[in-house]
Amino acid sequence: MRAEPTSLSELGLLPDAAGQWPLASLLDHTHARPACDALKRLIAAPLSTIADIIARQQLLRALAALSPQFR
Repeated sequence: MRAEPTSLSELGLLPDAAGQWPLASLLDHTHARPACDALKRLIAAPLSTIADIIARQQLLRALAALSPQFR
């Protein structure tokens, strides 16, 4: 199932009328513009299968475990 852009915008997953990304502004702790852009791309493209969601969760856990090694 795919959500339409209006629903994604109302959920804060896409930019609002002012061009602000409500969810990204809460999650963004990046230090570089390319990283922020990558975060926005991830938020704007919700996963649609359980397998994809589980794979993303595992990836994020692995990255979180590495985070003390990075600034």
